Amino acid sequence: GNSVIAILAGLLANKAADYRPLTLYDPSAADTKGIMSYVYVGGFLAPFDIAIVVLALCGCLSLTLWDENYGDQRKRDTKSSQSTNSLSDDAGPSNSTGESCFSGFSGAARVVWSNNEIRLAGIISSLFEGSMYVFVFMWTPAINTDDEEDPPFGFIFSTFMVCCMAGSSFFSVLTSEHSMFQIKTEAIGIGIFATSAILFGIMAMSTSTSLTFGCMNVFEVTVGMYFPTMGILKSQIVPECQRSAIYNIYRIPLNFIVLMSLLTDLTPSQSFGVCFLMLSLATFLQWKLMLQRSSGNNGSIWYVERPSVVDEEQDENIDIEAKTPLVNSV
Repeated sequence: GNSVIAILAGLLANKAADYRPLTLYDPSAADTKGIMSYVYVGGFLAPFDIAIVVLALCGCLSLTLWDENYGDQRKRDTKSSQSTNSLSDDAGPSNSTGESCFSGFSGAARVVWSNNEIRLAGIISSLFEGSMYVFVFMWTPAINTDDEEDPPFGFIFSTFMVCCMAGSSFFSVLTSEHSMFQIKTEAIGIGIFATSAILFGIMAMSTSTSLTFGCMNVFEVTVGMYFPTMGILKSQIVPECQRSAIYNIYRIPLNFIVLMSLLTDLTPSQSFGVCFLMLSLATFLQWKLMLQRSSGNNGSIWYVERPSVVDEEQDENIDIEAKTPLVNSV
């Protein structure tokens, strides 16, 4: 649903930007220094004007149709008091309603510092999502050539969203329970980060707009695969009683990466080169995370073996024999 809306939004934005050129709202105020001399309409401002209307409509709908979700306090207290794993002991008391924000944040910070898997998951997600935001900032100047006519940015954005939706569908295929070999989520993460690093390396060195645009589309496929992959990993690694606080800690290095990309005056090629380095590091850390989570487990670290048809029939025969009552012979 979200991908379809994003695709339609890109098409609508492209039509709105082409409908009217960027002009001064009141041409008679061009020679004055009043506020109307700074008001423009049309062009690339039109999609943002439409977004204001849509957001206002969404706000009205949420106020009228949504009720406040206070949750079940009794169930929440029960879950908080139970230890999901040994991490809760290291973090001290759980983040209950009466605790201060600082106490909950410090407890979550101790959990992140004491557990290597949680720490690796946070660094990996920050590196990839930071690269994704740098891509959001830089894809427009990277494909905007010196031609007189600007590229159709709305159509390009819709193409990105189609690729992102295809990536989500491809993830479902790789993790399908009906396949003989179900690829592990950690292994999919390695493929995502390694492929993304290669793509950014190509974009950093490429002088062809067509090649750069092709790499951008493939990267959007990896973005569509990343979110369900990391969502599953975080749900398995991060304790539920402190999940919101730990996710906020994950935002700290991510925001630092985004700020550095905005404050530095890097060209698109230089920015893509930095993304190549970050994603290469993310690939290495994902490899370490996979090895750590697979230690002590038998079988492949890349996929989950499904029992064959013969094994399933043997298991069914064993169950039948176990349920069949014994008859004493005379």
